Amino acid sequence: MSRNRSRLLVLFAAATLASPALARQEPSCSAPLGERPQAAGISIVPEAPGADDLPSLRVTVEATGHFMRVFFDEGSERAAWSRAACLGRQLDLLTAALGDPRRDAEWFSVVFTQDADYIPPRGPDDKERWPILIGADGGFPDMSRRMVVVTMPHEQVHDFQKRSGAIPPRWVSEGHATWVGLAITEQLDPAAARTDRDRLSGDLARSTVPANLAQWGSVRPRPEAIMRQVSAEDRARMQADPSYMPSGPFSFTSADLIGDESNMLARYAASLEVFEELEARHGARAVHDWAREVTAGSGRITPDILAESVSTHFGERLDDLLGDR
Repeated sequence: MSRNRSRLLVLFAAATLASPALARQEPSCSAPLGERPQAAGISIVPEAPGADDLPSLRVTVEATGHFMRVFFDEGSERAAWSRAACLGRQLDLLTAALGDPRRDAEWFSVVFTQDADYIPPRGPDDKERWPILIGADGGFPDMSRRMVVVTMPHEQVHDFQKRSGAIPPRWVSEGHATWVGLAITEQLDPAAARTDRDRLSGDLARSTVPANLAQWGSVRPRPEAIMRQVSAEDRARMQADPSYMPSGPFSFTSADLIGDESNMLARYAASLEVFEELEARHGARAVHDWAREVTAGSGRITPDILAESVSTHFGERLDDLLGDR
């Protein structure tokens, strides 16, 4: 086992042992179908459906006005009511953890549905809507239970990251969402959090190559897109010498570009490892403050911007932080 993998297992174990929230499950996240649990400081108000849309519940954190909508189809209303307070509790925990200073912000929506082919609306004014599949009997499949307490906290962090249009490097985006999301899951469903940590550590342990986090999500042209724009002589040389690249300029369409999404499972775990290590050295609040600041602007966060931010906040070098990951 590599040094990085051993370190990750130790960090996961320490996080599990240190969390006082592991004592119990959040009641609003485990209520039986048919019940309508409440959570302190969370209001749940039915909303009439818009034209050609589903009915919904507006779930609001009363102290901050932050809210989300919980949509449902005819066979999923009981499921929606049974988990609306849990979803509201997530928003309350997330805004506190993230140090979100906004008021009355709308977060990602969910839709409880029995339609496995449901397609959410994607208009310019539509908030992203995450489907949670409900069984033919109106009950929760295991995957849907996980969607509520594991996937949604993670995805809501992505919504926070996008609040001003920031585009972070993939390892920042996913490491931040996994780190915060798991902390919230630990307060909602400790067993689900342990299962997810075990899965992540297993994914990293099974990986046989470095995660190469700095390249995760980077975009490059397909080789054939370059081949078609060079001479026959250059094509032959490129095939004989993979390191050779003829001079441009080249033009590409979106179909000519591919992102580096290889080794994805290990990369999620390795990016979480970076955030866990920063927390161990500098404290959780310092890491939250850094992530909030680095995602506060608009546009792409370049490696140079990120390196300066890491140096300013933590006194560390970005290259050293990523190391061989």
